[in-house]
Amino acid sequence: MGEAPKRALFVLPHFGGGGAERAITRYSKILHDAGYEIVVITLSDRKNFVVPDFIRHIVLPQIESGLFQRRRRVQALWDTITELGGPESFSIKVSCLLPADKVVARLPECGFIYRIAGNHFTELLEGGRIRHLPRRRRIQRLYGDKPLLCVSSAMEESARRLFKRSDRQIRTIYNPFDFEAIRTLSTQPDPDIPGEDYIIHVGRSAEPKRHDILLRAYKASGVDRKLVLLGKVKDHVRDDIRALGLENDVICIPYRDNPYPLIRGADALILSSDREGLPGVLIEALIVGTSVVSTDCPFGPSEILQGEQRAFLVPNKDIDALANGIRQIIAEPPHLRGDEIAKFRDDRFLTEIVSFVGDLS
Repeated sequence: MGEAPKRALFVLPHFGGGGAERAITRYSKILHDAGYEIVVITLSDRKNFVVPDFIRHIVLPQIESGLFQRRRRVQALWDTITELGGPESFSIKVSCLLPADKVVARLPECGFIYRIAGNHFTELLEGGRIRHLPRRRRIQRLYGDKPLLCVSSAMEESARRLFKRSDRQIRTIYNPFDFEAIRTLSTQPDPDIPGEDYIIHVGRSAEPKRHDILLRAYKASGVDRKLVLLGKVKDHVRDDIRALGLENDVICIPYRDNPYPLIRGADALILSSDREGLPGVLIEALIVGTSVVSTDCPFGPSEILQGEQRAFLVPNKDIDALANGIRQIIAEPPHLRGDEIAKFRDDRFLTEIVSFVGDLS
């Protein structure tokens, strides 16, 4: 039996999002440095960052809408993979995010792993809400017998319960982080760093991020710090800021490719989400030495915050608890130990993904 080809294939909807797309880019960099050829196929050409040169990026031809749109898209993806040498020419094949997963799942079986991380999945694993039942059934049909890469252990446990599985085709592999690169980037100048003490929240104005809880907890905390909102702040959040009388206390700063100087300069980072996959911003804050207060939401924060940081893991959707956490972390910041986040170092990823692929063979 010959040696497995050192080629990796990823399928994504596009490069226009945030965490998932950047995670796949990081996967690709680690594999490229290990000698792999990297190919990423996207369903559209949308992007909000420059795709690195080490990735061969192929965009599927646009398919006109119609009755057989998905079938034609599946055929276009299969034809592209065939032109690249066929699925057997890639030892690692990963699909990421629901729109891509729906297309990849209709291909002939060829060994794809499905990366599970997004909110479309986490909200279905939170509980047994009746309104979620039709979507849960669709998710069960889509992923129920597939190899799954979960980005947190809690997500893996919930997926096993949902799909009633105990096999080895579900594996937790944490998102990898380049600690040294992040720390170096955090020392670069940023003219938007406030000239006064502040705490920070990083994230777009999406419903699961719960800016409503964040703003009310910040006001209730009474801390003498500005609150920086780093990311796209939509009108409804700005309306909330005005309604709470926080116009002079909240600073809205657009997201940038290097958020780390702003995170490093903060007295604390606050996460108010009611659901996540594995919130990388918590890990990044701890890497640059910034303490965090986080809701204990599904999934991820409880696996990230260890040692003295555990005291700042507060009940989900609880304004008073989050406010108290903010007060406490300003009054008495926890001592951070680097070994508590060592499991997120990028040097672990290569061994873990190759081992997972090998176990599936």
